[in-house]
Amino acid sequence: MSIAKRKKDHLNICLNQSVEKNRNFFDDYEFEHVALPEVDFNDIDTSTIFLSKNISFPLLISSMTGGMKQASRINKNLALASEKKKIALALGSERVLLEKDRSLSSFQVRRFAKSIPLLGNLGAVNLNYGVTIADIRKAIDLIEADGLFLHLNPLQEVVQEEGNTNFKQILPKIQKAVAACQKPLLIKETGAGISQSVTRQLKKAGIKWIDVSGKGGCTWSYIEGERGNKKSLRRLGNIFSSWGIPTPEAISECSKVSGIKIIAGGGLRSGLDIAKAIALGAEMATIGLPFLEKSLVSSLAVENLIKQYQLELKVAMFCVGAKNIKELAQKEIFYHGQDNS
Repeated sequence: MSIAKRKKDHLNICLNQSVEKNRNFFDDYEFEHVALPEVDFNDIDTSTIFLSKNISFPLLISSMTGGMKQASRINKNLALASEKKKIALALGSERVLLEKDRSLSSFQVRRFAKSIPLLGNLGAVNLNYGVTIADIRKAIDLIEADGLFLHLNPLQEVVQEEGNTNFKQILPKIQKAVAACQKPLLIKETGAGISQSVTRQLKKAGIKWIDVSGKGGCTWSYIEGERGNKKSLRRLGNIFSSWGIPTPEAISECSKVSGIKIIAGGGLRSGLDIAKAIALGAEMATIGLPFLEKSLVSSLAVENLIKQYQLELKVAMFCVGAKNIKELAQKEIFYHGQDNS
């Protein structure tokens, strides 16, 4: 099956089925309400810096797609809205781009997003399947990116019918790639989370940014199981649909590793969730699925959702008495929920 066909399957399942199989673990955490915030709401500053660029608030639209006709519309609308609202944007896996140059147009959105951080994306496991350091550089240069995510997705790959499952000696190859690339390489999971021990390994390899992408958002084992023709893979996808590290737990644990900056991904669905992620130790947040449907409507629909998230973040900051993101990061947050299972 072609990569483009697989991407189309992914989009169709995400748009037409319920792909979030776990609860929102951010609901287990609460701030203490500050009835006397000593802050003027209109003075609250949500801005931050990501990859040396100023953005309006700490949000990155997560990697989604590329390499097919529908992807051009999606990525253009995401890019236009991200530029207008001054947030960061990551594109879908560029493996199809390395194999089929005619898919380039669906990834070329820099002309719509001239000033914001723009990130490419490749599967780290593909370093064992022919992708070279030169390919990584090419993936960055072709889309004029500010850096590139190498995603880790062992669970997704093993359930995927045509998945790549040889993860041996990936870490040293990541280390060589980091040393050889002028632009930063970042790490992300795809919904099962990253542990503190893996974070320490990645730090030694030279990684500085990690998107923990924990349990709580899209369940990629389920999505891949639904795609496949084998009943055994569908069963696998369902059995492992609750597998992984909840996103808040991953943020809290991984942010304890000095020198590593955390991006909170996996199930964030509001500006309040973003605020909680920042208080737990993240420096950025990433959201994907809610933007997918909006991106098929218009760039304005994407803009409006971004605007809503920023407003919700600002209200949370107001109610804890935080004038800026630095102060928000210092606010205490309390766990009050059930077991993370």
